[in-house]
Amino acid sequence: SGPWSCEGRRIYVSGEWTIAIIPGPEDQEGRGVFRWLANARLIQRAPEMFDKLTKVAEWLDRLAAGAERSAKTSERFPSLHDANLADAKNYRETAADIRTVLKPRT
Repeated sequence: SGPWSCEGRRIYVSGEWTIAIIPGPEDQEGRGVFRWLANARLIQRAPEMFDKLTKVAEWLDRLAAGAERSAKTSERFPSLHDANLADAKNYRETAADIRTVLKPRT
């Protein structure tokens, strides 16, 4: 592995191996050079985005655990208790969605 870089329509890893070639400006949708440059930049940043999204999922897990702890201490106030549990559920579902996107497809 190593850093990914973009030169023209090619994406390289560690400056050596081509890992992708982006379709050129003659694409069928007529968006031309701006589309392939945007795609190339997005692919180039994929490893960094993967790492950041992994950290976001971990952060959401910590938020869910905190909301669950708060729910236990707020049992005297049903609406606050329910709100904390709902927050925890949403955090966990969002973390699970992120992990689904990050999971390799087979």
